[in-house]
Amino acid sequence: MAHGADLLAVLARHSGQPPQPRAQLATARLLAPTEHLFDAQEDDRLAYALAQILSHPDLREADSVRWLSPVAEAFRTGEPGAVPAWASNTMRTLRMLHVLAHRGLSRRNTDEPPCSLTHREAVLEELARTLAIVAPYTA
Repeated sequence: MAHGADLLAVLARHSGQPPQPRAQLATARLLAPTEHLFDAQEDDRLAYALAQILSHPDLREADSVRWLSPVAEAFRTGEPGAVPAWASNTMRTLRMLHVLAHRGLSRRNTDEPPCSLTHREAVLEELARTLAIVAPYTA
């Protein structure tokens, strides 16, 4: 997962490709059933890749938040009890993405200032709404 997230971040920097399929790929990976709890900063690395994707200059506002719909649907199926690994991994990834969206995305190994997500406010709002499903005290 960690190396796949890193690859996704590199691919996201190539603006010649549409960003939507990459965001959908990240979503599919987050929602895949697993017993593995991220333990190699996969959540941070995938959040960074998503931030790269969401910084694509051609991204439309609707597409910048659409990828969160399946996550919200999956969160709504939660039941009391132990949190499944996929859900914990997804929550942690979205929380890190919220930090990156809020503070800006720093470019690794450059002196460039942090850049903002293309539709920062819409992404922040939809992340908060999605996370409120599993953490209602944040709403």
